[in-house]
Amino acid sequence: MVELLEDWGHLMEFKNSKGERLEYRTVRHSFRNVSIDDLTSIDSEKQEHSSQVGVMNKVTVKHSERLPTEITWRFSPYEGLLSREFSMRVATITKNGPSFRLRAMALDAIEKDIAQEFADEIVSELDNCECLLGIFNP
Repeated sequence: MVELLEDWGHLMEFKNSKGERLEYRTVRHSFRNVSIDDLTSIDSEKQEHSSQVGVMNKVTVKHSERLPTEITWRFSPYEGLLSREFSMRVATITKNGPSFRLRAMALDAIEKDIAQEFADEIVSELDNCECLLGIFNP
């Protein structure tokens, strides 16, 4: 995640869970210094003819208010097409050490818009192109 931010962070906007904008430097520093609290509690109840054991595991990321919950990336998907905003949700994965996952939001709709824009570009340029019909014999 840190390498992604160092390479492309200048093209990104960051928002926390309250929708407030976060500074790039703060976000990069927060991803570099992630700490996780892992609390496991076990409750046990014994009676004459029964017993009950409950295990609860609580994992918390410290200072999570400085980590973004949404990253918006603005760029042109292909040269010659309009710039678009690609929003991604940030999820924290705590198994086997801290890591993060990005999930694209409304990607299908964006892909359809890009495909439609590309098709419109092709149709608008067909009038300017010479079109040959026939059979090719080498």
